[in-house]
Amino acid sequence: MRRKSLKFAVAEMAGLLNSPKKNMAKACKLSAVAAEKGASLVLFPEGCLNGNAFTRSRQDSIPADPASFAKLQKISDKTGITICIGFTAPLEDKFNNAFAIIRPDRKILFQYKCARSSQEPEFLSAFKDAKRTVFEVDGVRTVISICCEYGLERIEESIKDASPKLILHPSAGCLRKDQVASGRSESQAARSFRKECRSGVERSAEEVRRRGIPKICANPIGFDGETFWPGNSFAVDGKGNIILWIPGENRPGQMKDSIELRIIPI
Repeated sequence: MRRKSLKFAVAEMAGLLNSPKKNMAKACKLSAVAAEKGASLVLFPEGCLNGNAFTRSRQDSIPADPASFAKLQKISDKTGITICIGFTAPLEDKFNNAFAIIRPDRKILFQYKCARSSQEPEFLSAFKDAKRTVFEVDGVRTVISICCEYGLERIEESIKDASPKLILHPSAGCLRKDQVASGRSESQAARSFRKECRSGVERSAEEVRRRGIPKICANPIGFDGETFWPGNSFAVDGKGNIILWIPGENRPGQMKDSIELRIIPI
């Protein structure tokens, strides 16, 4: 009998530059909270274990090796939660914003990012093979499409071949020019930014409605040591209904790590 729904969590966190131990500690804490609340899956943003640098000298990396994720694997094994988390992996003489798929009592899987947008730094490199890494969460066939990969023809073909019932779309949207004062009350600039963020979520919901496959999106939030990240994570069911929206935030003092849980129909 096919599963009717899945309880998931979206984690928003700022991946600090050159602080992999601190980032791992935050990721472990958020994963444990998600598991305690009954989530079968937690999705983290792109690059959150290393931070998303814009200068090569500030970008560190983590090897795509199970040993690198031993602490998260321990949480997964103990609680039964699947953890999907972004990190920067070495790729030849450059880097790749990959994802680790950490499953309870099973081998860790990896999805490499197979595209680089013109807005991303040149020290990032796209992986050549666009094939999706397929995995199941409580029987739900799942794939990951990382940030600018989503919607590209060759990625869409690989997703179609994978026949998923759920698509995870972690991203890292940059925020530099839209920062405003960090007050408790919202300014017009803050309200305008939130409205702009919501319109992007609504456009994504229209796209999901046409595709008919649920999607969960996670974005980083906070200051990573080089730039601010606005969050704006969300989830859309297969009918195009927005079932989760964590509003985008452009007030630095209000940007905080968080985790939100929902149940998504499958």
